[in-house]
Amino acid sequence: MEVVRASKISIWCRLGGAHIYVVVQVPEGKKTEMPFLNHNGIDVETEDEVDECHRLAVRDAAIWNLRKISKPMVQHGTYSFYFWDADDNSWEILANPPGGYSWMFERGDQDGAGT
Repeated sequence: MEVVRASKISIWCRLGGAHIYVVVQVPEGKKTEMPFLNHNGIDVETEDEVDECHRLAVRDAAIWNLRKISKPMVQHGTYSFYFWDADDNSWEILANPPGGYSWMFERGDQDGAGT
């Protein structure tokens, strides 16, 4: 990942593209666990890379205080897994094609289990 310190309490980071995460330190006592549906996503190119990221997350979970590491599987049309980090942020590592979810958006409205 590329990382830039934006201020004393924040960084910007990205992984090989134009999408940037803004990470801001939360004041003590104000932090809560990020809800699963608000997770962050990092796209990798292949399912093998998802598997390698999963292997590393499981291997280094104790070092980085990672938890709730799911097993890789096909979900919402992509191969991925989820985990929470030491700061209670929810993450998804997924094998998305170039253009991210644009392939799903181009399918138009869908019927599903959501509300």
